[in-house]
Amino acid sequence: DMEQNEVNVYEASPMLKQVLNLSGFGRLIGKGASWFHEKSIRRCPFDRMEPGFTEDNVELINYGLEKVVSACEKHRLHPLSECPNREIYNKYVSTELKALRKLVSLVYIRENYTTITKSSFDKKLINAVNRATVAQFTEDDIQQINHGIDKVAELLRSIKVTL
Repeated sequence: DMEQNEVNVYEASPMLKQVLNLSGFGRLIGKGASWFHEKSIRRCPFDRMEPGFTEDNVELINYGLEKVVSACEKHRLHPLSECPNREIYNKYVSTELKALRKLVSLVYIRENYTTITKSSFDKKLINAVNRATVAQFTEDDIQQINHGIDKVAELLRSIKVTL
């Protein structure tokens, strides 16, 4: 098993906010959409607002991160070469990415690991039709996206959140 770095939950928080879809992550661990965000704000000790993270919360987050890693592995895309039917393949890619987007930020993946522009990515994700051609991910796009998915999984696998 690979070495995990222990990272304080408050220090890990900015990175997790970038990489995860926090409302989906909240749902995954049985919390509300803004739960993580509310908890992650370090408050003055006299503040009667939402208290910060507890031991239980941290355990729950680590459990959630393992689930996200599994989702990354599960939704990693098969190469285009495995499916001769382009229409079926496009639908498959859209379905997988939309499922993954519930837990992971596709914006983070696109911006950090691909050369695909936002507008192009968005069009390809919905297979937008423009002048009789359908916007679709290329073999190269798929490789870049998979690389990003792998990197996110690696990142999340490498940390253990602590209090």
